[in-house]
Amino acid sequence: MAKSSTKARPVKRQKGELPVEPASMQSSNVEPEQGHSVDEDGPSNEEDQEEEQEEEDDQEEAEEEEGLENEEDSGDNLQDGDDLDQEEDEEEEDEEEEDEEEEDEEEEEFQSNLSFGQLGLASWLVNALKAMSISKPSEIQTKCIPEILAGRDVIGGAKTGSGKTAAFALPILQKLSEDPYGVFAVILTPTRELAFQIAEQFNVLGKTINLKDVVVVGGLDMMTQAIALSKRPHIIIATPGRLRDHINSSGDSMNLSRVKFLVLDEADRLLTETFADDLGGILEALPKKRQTLLFTATMTDAVLELA
Repeated sequence: MAKSSTKARPVKRQKGELPVEPASMQSSNVEPEQGHSVDEDGPSNEEDQEEEQEEEDDQEEAEEEEGLENEEDSGDNLQDGDDLDQEEDEEEEDEEEEDEEEEDEEEEEFQSNLSFGQLGLASWLVNALKAMSISKPSEIQTKCIPEILAGRDVIGGAKTGSGKTAAFALPILQKLSEDPYGVFAVILTPTRELAFQIAEQFNVLGKTINLKDVVVVGGLDMMTQAIALSKRPHIIIATPGRLRDHINSSGDSMNLSRVKFLVLDEADRLLTETFADDLGGILEALPKKRQTLLFTATMTDAVLELA
């Protein structure tokens, strides 16, 4: 605080006057001036406000704790649901693995019992298989190869990757080597991709007998295909629509009267309304005396009717 520059002076008083007390010692009975009244309830109101604030704070804390508990419960429920889903997925995977193991065990049992030579295949075919690191036949091969070599019609049910292409390619190649002429076999398939896969296996297995084959599918030049067909290949691998187009456009130049084998690969798809007209036209061009081989991954009613 700034100090006053005025010096204190003694107060002179008249005889009989009482000494005047300093202002700080005087009674404070002076009534407050108007406009400066004292609020006697002030401290009480402040206490009430503090209590109300504390209650509000306590309520907010309680709500926050309740919200956290709800979130934890919700998280636990979600975790429980995830755990159940994971357990179900693991059970399904275990079942699939068990099924695959059982199928593998069955296939191994067939492979361990017989050799390709015991199925009746010639030594040159057995050697071709050895060059491909194939020493034992699969189940579908074990069941179908002897029947085809015996001249019987066959319906073979097997999943993709079970060796079903070799199950019909091997006996066809053996029969072809005994009496080679063209056209010896017609293989029909629903897709061009599968047609090229089948052709590849025929070429690898039939390399030693100078096999001639042609792939007749949509998306390729028809004139080039017609020239290849005119050279009378041993094996025609085709989709039904494109082969029927060639039959209709070639007249008498395309002779299929001596075909020994007709193969329907993925017969469940070929024996539908989609391919009905094309198959009908092809069958009319083929001899009635032939071996018909059907291979499918699914035994549909249409396939079973032919059994």
